[in-house]
Amino acid sequence: MSKNVKEKAGIGSEPFPGALLKPKKEANLPQDILKLLIEYYNSAYDNYFFISLSDIHNTLPEAIGVLPKVTKFGRLRIGVEVIGSTFSARHIRSDDLLWEK
Repeated sequence: MSKNVKEKAGIGSEPFPGALLKPKKEANLPQDILKLLIEYYNSAYDNYFFISLSDIHNTLPEAIGVLPKVTKFGRLRIGVEVIGSTFSARHIRSDDLLWEK
């Protein structure tokens, strides 16, 4: 698959074969990440995406606002494999901490 977003070769969807597992929490994306996401959306899709809701009256009627709020999950299950993230501290055992010193 081409990674050239301007050719629109890297977009599409398919059913997610796994499950998002707890713990979960709501968070706001950092502004730099949000700007990159908006840049990707504007390059990949034939719509206009914007960040600031205060600009909603100055944008095109068909513009789509992107909110910075996301849901972060601590673990992901794909098939029988469960993958943890640094968001989830439960996957760290106390003897693992001894090796990091």
